[in-house]
Amino acid sequence: MIKSLLLFYAFVISFSFSSCKKNYTCDCNTNSTLKTSNGDFVSIISPGSKTPYTEKMSKKQAIEACKHEQTSIQTNFTNGITGNGNSSLVAGESIVTSCNIIL
Repeated sequence: MIKSLLLFYAFVISFSFSSCKKNYTCDCNTNSTLKTSNGDFVSIISPGSKTPYTEKMSKKQAIEACKHEQTSIQTNFTNGITGNGNSSLVAGESIVTSCNIIL
């Protein structure tokens, strides 16, 4: 009886841990506000790929992976616009990347 009960609890605990891992997607958008040659500002929203992560992970793992992706995208856009730092953004220009996880 006790063995059966222990096996049952072990099954329930292992099932609860395995059910926490899911397939998440990091949904990112980059909003670039840039000055044109005639002095006007234009805002461009660039959506990310929304490719699901290939591995199941916990929500905490997905949030950390998405934060890393957000930083990488932000860096790539900034480097692309500024020529890897050879120029800088002028007053009023900005590049902002925001990411969220979705199921």
